[in-house]
Amino acid sequence: MISCDSITRACAFATLALAASPAAAFWPFTSEADALVEACEEVLMGRLKAPSTYEQVKVSPVYREPGTEDEFLGYTMPGDKEEDLAEQASDPKVKEMRDRQKELFALVPEKVYLFLTYEAANSFGAPLRGVAECSAYTAKGEDFRDLRFPDVRVNGQTHMGWLLDQM
Repeated sequence: MISCDSITRACAFATLALAASPAAAFWPFTSEADALVEACEEVLMGRLKAPSTYEQVKVSPVYREPGTEDEFLGYTMPGDKEEDLAEQASDPKVKEMRDRQKELFALVPEKVYLFLTYEAANSFGAPLRGVAECSAYTAKGEDFRDLRFPDVRVNGQTHMGWLLDQM
């Protein structure tokens, strides 16, 4: 359970609140950063040439900022939005999908992110150091309890988006 070095009224209240919460039993992380890092590492491992050589070096604090609709829709490169708008104009199903994504964005307007510094070997076995920006969108002020693997973006791309770019 939770231990406090010095018992204070706030610590006692927090301990009771967590113990009484049904979600507490299902929350395996000690912080929101841990949840985001774990989800980010899961995405990152799929991109590394030698994932077994991965070592976490440093993790930044979690930052929060208002998200932008363009970022949420995955317009990370110049021309992405224009390409997508042209596709929407020619395919009503794509437009319908984007409209649903825009409705979803209205519910999750906050971007949470951190920077993960890591080392891993390249395809020749040489160790390289990299930095990944790990981000996700959440309802303003909420924690990451509902963070899911497909929602996490590493360097602006979800796992599926990155796989499609590799084709």
